[in-house]
Amino acid sequence: MNHPRLVAVIAGATATGKSKLALELAGRFNGEIISSDSMQVYKGLDILTNKVSHAEQELVPHHLVNVIEPGRKFNVLDFRDMALPIIDRLMNQGKLPIIVGGTYYYTEALIWDTLLTETHRNTNTEEWDPDLINLYPELSNEEVWSKLNDIDPVHAAELHPNCRRKVDSSLYGYHRYGIVHSQLVAKQHKTSGSAIRGPLRYANSVILHLHADKRILDERIERRAEEMISDGLLEELQLFHDEYLTVDDNDFTKGILQSIGLKDFLPYLRASGSDRSRLLPQCVERLKISTRQYSRRQESWLRNRVLPYPQESPPVYSLDVSNPSLWDSMVATPAANVIGCLLRGSSPSVPLTNRIAGRTDNKSRNFCSACELLLIGDRTYRDHMASRKHMKRLLAINKILLRDKRVSFNPDDTLVPVIHDDSLPVSNYDSTAIEQVPPSLRHSI
Repeated sequence: MNHPRLVAVIAGATATGKSKLALELAGRFNGEIISSDSMQVYKGLDILTNKVSHAEQELVPHHLVNVIEPGRKFNVLDFRDMALPIIDRLMNQGKLPIIVGGTYYYTEALIWDTLLTETHRNTNTEEWDPDLINLYPELSNEEVWSKLNDIDPVHAAELHPNCRRKVDSSLYGYHRYGIVHSQLVAKQHKTSGSAIRGPLRYANSVILHLHADKRILDERIERRAEEMISDGLLEELQLFHDEYLTVDDNDFTKGILQSIGLKDFLPYLRASGSDRSRLLPQCVERLKISTRQYSRRQESWLRNRVLPYPQESPPVYSLDVSNPSLWDSMVATPAANVIGCLLRGSSPSVPLTNRIAGRTDNKSRNFCSACELLLIGDRTYRDHMASRKHMKRLLAINKILLRDKRVSFNPDDTLVPVIHDDSLPVSNYDSTAIEQVPPSLRHSI
């Protein structure tokens, strides 16, 4: 079958069945799979990183799985430079490239022609290496952020000082190429009309979004963690530990050491005897928690980076994978309809996913004095102010103030405080801290 230049992306949180659907579509439409997973690209830790089996890889060719040695540095630019020629070759051969994986900044590097990654390389000079961009290792996060603020206050205002890697990257880019981040963004906006990335690399591309009820997804993550233990995860981790983690200065923010769960099992791997039996349940629970948190972050990619930008993103078709018994009717058949129609140049019968209006966030700097947090973006600030964490902090503050009789509530039971101590630094907590406690929580004070 001679396919037009269609590129398919399968997106979704972990445990939604992305690999299963990719295998089915590849078999049906003469496709091959490009993994966009920053951990599966490394050799080893097959169980922990949830790689497809060798049998499945024999059924359909998989690219960029098990190709990098664990100790080698590898970043998104390396990934892009390896993946794009594969996609071009597949399309020239009339095959369907299917991009699947949970590292969505890897996926973005393939789908969008992002100017921020178009640095000029020279084989005779040092290449861009995120593992070497920390120009000021002796300085604190705040001090490094101040240096960025001196040269690029526009971009610095968009970053939290604790976003050290982004701050370091921006400083490195300036010192090496002589152009600040905000100027690159302005150039990108002028070229593509987008402030967050460049134009689409492939005009004919599509995103199939797999989603499930959060409760069901959490249950699957629980079962997957238990199955990983049964499949030999502990033995796999022990072998990896003995070969690569025998020293105490491992950096778990780099390379394959970032794999979800690896750091969680260190106490178990470095213990012995009865201590292992005691620590194992704790480590397994940490693995489940880390995976659930990662799953939430994966879901936010589509919501924050794709759906609010319909004019500069591929069409998105969402498929509900909550009920495994309905996989064929709810997932496989609709997905095949979408791909088949787009290959023929017709419109799929599956409805497009509704775009999210007003989800974009500015980069304003907001400070919650109650929680002592700097929050970037008005929406992020609003979400925090409505969060349970913030409300619990307010309740704790108010209990202290009421205990010391430094404030009280009006007799009419309104939420407006009466301040008895003029020296009370209410502004240190938030000028509206007490008013923000909902009436339903008043009994907790």
